[in-house]
Amino acid sequence: EVPLLSQLPIFRAALLMAMATAATEEDRTRLCDLPEACVAHVIALTSPRDACRCAAVSPCFRDAAESDVVWARFLPPDYRAILQLHQAPARRLPLSRSGS
Repeated sequence: EVPLLSQLPIFRAALLMAMATAATEEDRTRLCDLPEACVAHVIALTSPRDACRCAAVSPCFRDAAESDVVWARFLPPDYRAILQLHQAPARRLPLSRSGS
């Protein structure tokens, strides 16, 4: 299986641009040198499953994958209406039966 991130043109372009200016191995920009927001944006273009897989790669990927920006993109557009349907007041049930 080909890693998903390498299939994304924007991700590949960011890597190529970062590497093009590097003269030596020490000067080379690494993926985790990119701003967390950039990494999060790329991860948000994947799926929830792939975001979880990315979180296992490294600490910087984990931080980006746990971003609210990433998970907000995975929510359905009407998620607020769905939440309102399920936030109705809970019925109180008696803890014990009296008079039995």
